[in-house]
Amino acid sequence: MFRGVLNCPLCSKKISGSGSRGRSQKYFYYHCTSSCGYRIRAAKVNDNLLSGIGRLKPDIAYVPIFQNLLTTTYEKVYQQKSIDKTNINRSLHKMIERVANARELLVKGTIDEEDYHSIKSDCENRIDILGAQLNDAYKLDLQQKRSFKKLASSFLKPMCLFQDTDNSIILKVASLFLNENLIYNNTNITNYLKDEVKIVYGFQYLNSEENFEEATTCNFSKEQQELITSIIKIELDKGNKISIQKAIKILSFLTRLMEICISTKMKSD
Repeated sequence: MFRGVLNCPLCSKKISGSGSRGRSQKYFYYHCTSSCGYRIRAAKVNDNLLSGIGRLKPDIAYVPIFQNLLTTTYEKVYQQKSIDKTNINRSLHKMIERVANARELLVKGTIDEEDYHSIKSDCENRIDILGAQLNDAYKLDLQQKRSFKKLASSFLKPMCLFQDTDNSIILKVASLFLNENLIYNNTNITNYLKDEVKIVYGFQYLNSEENFEEATTCNFSKEQQELITSIIKIELDKGNKISIQKAIKILSFLTRLMEICISTKMKSD
């Protein structure tokens, strides 16, 4: 899973992966070059990193920000379905009006009874079809609300992101959390996490090397600027001063995590 991603703890080169057959099964290893000789069981590394990510618990102050991002994007993704529901309602009202108009024309003698019943029957059939479509649309709304809660839980419990999915998604999630050029040495998961991830998931953050030069947010939308400001305030309330650049990285992490959550959910639908 992590072949070509991890670096060797002995010589810092990228490590590869391969399998060897034991007496009863095949075992997979991450290994460096033959001249280096470093080798470690892949299952051990995978379990350590993924279980470490899965056990993370976010600072509750970031939950509303993640939900804000999720709500905004989720509404855009399913906006067409909401438009369809509006159009169905509009068509239903037109069919009902058509029957009412036909009745008036019958009373006035403009159309005969046979024409009226033909119009009425056609409209009733159409109303039945539209009614079924509208019922399905409301069921979809309920499903979306349930799936929204499930998506939000992926932020609270990252382990949910590793369930019922393929290795490509798992690696994408892991890469979002973990430092680039990671050197695995069997230590605590916090040693492998990106700074922005540590902040979001409540670990102590040391900003001694942080650059506090002015950074512009003019290329961001008004909503994004407000979220960046909220992130800076969250950390100030905890006694941590972070730069705009760091707040942008935090927002980028939350946004990318949200996108992965939604894309994973849509694939499963």
